[in-house]
Amino acid sequence: MNQRTTTVDGRSIAWVHHTPSDGIQASGPAIVVLHGLGSSSREFRYLADHPTLRDREMIAVDALGFGDSDRPADWPYTIEAHADIIASVIRQVTTPPVALVGHSMGGSIAIALTSRHPDIVERLIVAEPNLDPGVGTLSSHISRQSETRFVARGYQALVYQTEREAARGDAVAARFLVTLRQASPVALYRSAASLLADRTPTLREQFEGFRLPRAILWGALTPPLAPPLLDAAIRHLTVADAGHVMMIENPDGFAQAVADAVTHLPSPLEGS
Repeated sequence: MNQRTTTVDGRSIAWVHHTPSDGIQASGPAIVVLHGLGSSSREFRYLADHPTLRDREMIAVDALGFGDSDRPADWPYTIEAHADIIASVIRQVTTPPVALVGHSMGGSIAIALTSRHPDIVERLIVAEPNLDPGVGTLSSHISRQSETRFVARGYQALVYQTEREAARGDAVAARFLVTLRQASPVALYRSAASLLADRTPTLREQFEGFRLPRAILWGALTPPLAPPLLDAAIRHLTVADAGHVMMIENPDGFAQAVADAVTHLPSPLEGS
């Protein structure tokens, strides 16, 4: 995948782009992938080489404050602000509508983006997104502190804790450590606080209220979503031998589930 940058409102957003190799005709809408809290596009670049996805245009975006994107201290980093600026990136770099895929925080951003910019999204695939106010393991850990305390001390404590877990052989921690060190402490804190915030309608209500094709991916080792989603039109796909960080714990299974969702969800016309 080729590294690119796009400027929106004076902010540089990094993204990586894959187009099918010569001789392979692109099929379906472009796939846009959004990462989770403290992560970046680097965790999803392998998808472009997966046999079931090589014929798709694919774009993986570094949210502002993460990865190789700018880290402005004066930006709000709310889920809705992330959604708006990523929508601008999508309009600049590809032809909507797209198949939007988001993991964890990226799934929450994808839901907000679909609500606010419905013309951009042809189908929506989310992997263990934050759906309900106050629910989120890492975001809750971060938000228990004040922003001032987290930026001054909490961020370094989180890095140190992750370093210790990586040193004990935790492969997920070792991978997360790379992107965590890139992340802006301000972006981490404000994004975490926004994930937990009350909003009307909630992200769950927004997701269930859409009428476009939707799927939710869930790790087999993750406790079931409680309460479960009520809309029977939402397709549920399980990634075997994986928990929340499924793209690391079972990369092939995650890629297969994404491919299944972007290929076999009904088109909007079929679902109407």
